[in-house]
Amino acid sequence: MEIISKFYLSLLEYQFNNLSHILVECNYSINILNQNIQDGIIPVAMKNRIIRSHFELDNVKEFVKANLNPKLRNIVLLHLSDNNSSCKEFRKAIESLTFESVRIADRGLRMELSER
Repeated sequence: MEIISKFYLSLLEYQFNNLSHILVECNYSINILNQNIQDGIIPVAMKNRIIRSHFELDNVKEFVKANLNPKLRNIVLLHLSDNNSSCKEFRKAIESLTFESVRIADRGLRMELSER
């Protein structure tokens, strides 16, 4: 079993009522991280630090599923790793849960975050 930050595990326990917007870190995929280690792109020594301090795609999916509701209007994925993520794959994975458009936070992204 992979090491997961206690903080991020605690997030999976929370369900928030009637969220209109979810802005959540989705930093890495364990599959991409493991491949990058195997290919020598990421040092093995960094793996535990990454796992302990960042939110992984599968955990984000569980968090989003736990907080789906009819009022949800926006999901924004934050702080994607340059090496250990895939914007296209991550967006598709979350959209498949919600059937809503998912945005990736990038420089210059502007959004209206109102309840309506």
